[in-house]
Amino acid sequence: MKRTLVAAAVAAMLAAAPAALAVTPAAAKGPEPAAAPASHGKPQLQFLGQAIVPTGTQFEGTTVGGLSSITYDAERNRYYAISDDPSQFQPARFYTVKLGVADGALTNDDVQFTDVTTLLAPDGQPYPQGSLDPEGLALTKDRTLIATSEGYAAQMIPPFIRRY
Repeated sequence: MKRTLVAAAVAAMLAAAPAALAVTPAAAKGPEPAAAPASHGKPQLQFLGQAIVPTGTQFEGTTVGGLSSITYDAERNRYYAISDDPSQFQPARFYTVKLGVADGALTNDDVQFTDVTTLLAPDGQPYPQGSLDPEGLALTKDRTLIATSEGYAAQMIPPFIRRY
């Protein structure tokens, strides 16, 4: 089955996300054996695997792909991943994703899309095609999602940062 470079990038992002990594104390110079005591309380990341979303994956009437940013919601134990589709295939959107890593590993079967949310422009309508280039997504401490668009300089479409 074909996979796009974008899907590979998403796999890397999913693999690097907090639930896909175990954080344990370790020395600053690198990993220590599992039996080694904590050293100075510095966190260490442990790679648990990767997951690849196959090209053409469909979820609730949208094509999953071009996921360019992911953020973790610890309160709800889920992730939000933004699609960089500029409303060309479907309206600009982000996905809610669960990762099943309770067994200590991340595989393709561990990725579960649970919701899709359309990004709305300041006028309350979905963004028109080509009016944004969604790239970043972050969740603030007050649980506000922040989305960014790189814009399109050649078309005089400015970048932005917006709260959702």
